[in-house]
Amino acid sequence: MKEKQILFLLIFPIIICKFNESNYYLFNNFTVKCPEECYSCKDNIGCTECNIDYYLKNKVCFKKSDNCFKVRNNLGCVECNIGYYLKNKICFKIPANCDYASDNIGCVECKSGYYLKNNECFKIPANCYYASDNIGCVECKSGYYLKNNECFKIPANCYYGSDNIGCIECNIGYYLKNNECFKKPDNCYTANDNIGCIDCNIGYYLKNNECFKKPDNCYTANDNIGCVECKSGYYLKNNECFKKPDNCYTANDNIGCVECNFGYYLKNNECFKKPDNCYTANDNIGCVECNFGYYLINHKCFPISQNCLRVEDDIGCVECNKGYYLKKHKCILLPSNCINAETDIGCIECDSNYELKKHECIKI
Repeated sequence: MKEKQILFLLIFPIIICKFNESNYYLFNNFTVKCPEECYSCKDNIGCTECNIDYYLKNKVCFKKSDNCFKVRNNLGCVECNIGYYLKNKICFKIPANCDYASDNIGCVECKSGYYLKNNECFKIPANCYYASDNIGCVECKSGYYLKNNECFKIPANCYYGSDNIGCIECNIGYYLKNNECFKKPDNCYTANDNIGCIDCNIGYYLKNNECFKKPDNCYTANDNIGCVECKSGYYLKNNECFKKPDNCYTANDNIGCVECNFGYYLKNNECFKKPDNCYTANDNIGCVECNFGYYLINHKCFPISQNCLRVEDDIGCVECNKGYYLKKHKCILLPSNCINAETDIGCIECDSNYELKKHECIKI
């Protein structure tokens, strides 16, 4: 009996399938269950229509991707929900601040205030006037310059700033260094970019790119040195001008007075008046020779005493005329009736008929 039943099923399979549930279909003489996601199956074909939210491809039902609005058989998703775009049959959320997105591309247009790069929207940098897609900012607002697609404020006192460089020209009264503007130093006449002051106003000289006032009574000052020549009546020392000492005839730079006016001699670079009755005075010594009728002691001139026959410098009278004797370098008249006197003592010998008492001659 069992063998007869098997033989019957082999001969009449179609009839048996038709009597089973509707979610089965006949395929190659076998009864096959129709997939759950399939809405309708046909014998020897398979699934021919899918349930809602599925699409048919190669007789198989595939679930619609998330956020897909519309699907087509054998294609898949062909349209996404609002706020999404289609790429490779998948729906992607439109990037933030994107105004319009194209299928298989992504964002192609951003909202105002944003620019597009790699299909994403980036906020236009602060103070940017115009931004180009896939580049970024290409033009800044007035008062700003562009560097690496960002806008930087033009430095203070800058007249003109160039993109990717910075300031290239400063306002009047300023000079450029490292793309910034620096005020010209006081009393600077000309300043060059990246150097600073190179020329000062009249009456000033340049040192380390700054202007210094010429020292008082300076006639010529050289840059980086200072005063190199003084006005008449002054001499130069350590780049400053000093007034020539009184009665100085010639003064040399860095020394001082080297020659005095007539009637004066030089000592420690100053001029001193020759002592009275001095005939010759040597520099740094003083009087070395007196006028006629005078002798020299300690570089001063003293009058030769009357009746002095011979004098020596730094001593005074050393010999008197006949009839006089020497006392403290002065010539004293011999006492009456004295025929011989000794220096600084007095009479030591009297005439005949006179005797010597206390250096005086007394008549016998």
